[in-house]
Amino acid sequence: MLEDTGLATLKALAALTIVVALMVLSSAAFRRFSGFGEGMRVAALKKRRLSISEMRPIDHRSKLVLIRRDDVEHLILLTQHGTSVIESGIKAPSHLGAEQGASSVGDDPSQSDTITNKSAIQRTAAQQDTPQ
Repeated sequence: MLEDTGLATLKALAALTIVVALMVLSSAAFRRFSGFGEGMRVAALKKRRLSISEMRPIDHRSKLVLIRRDDVEHLILLTQHGTSVIESGIKAPSHLGAEQGASSVGDDPSQSDTITNKSAIQRTAAQQDTPQ
């Protein structure tokens, strides 16, 4: 009877090893042929083209985001009801690099000249909240 238990345990371990090996092989095949994970390797090799230059909350339900792609910035209003493009095609300042722009996200009061007319932006947010 002891030999039967040992044989059953050995069979169970062999089956478990085969199942784990098949999972590892299928995962590797999925990553290889689907391109999943390629973006991480490519992003590490290339200079990043997309960054968030600045993010400012307007109220507890909405925020403004200044997104930079290449040398063009876009001002976007994010609310709980959707997204609106406030201004598009803004020429990005040439002295800011994409890496520096990505690190400048925050509430630095010295950068308040980006948002000059808060009431106009809040009106736009209020228009987003009203049903059409």
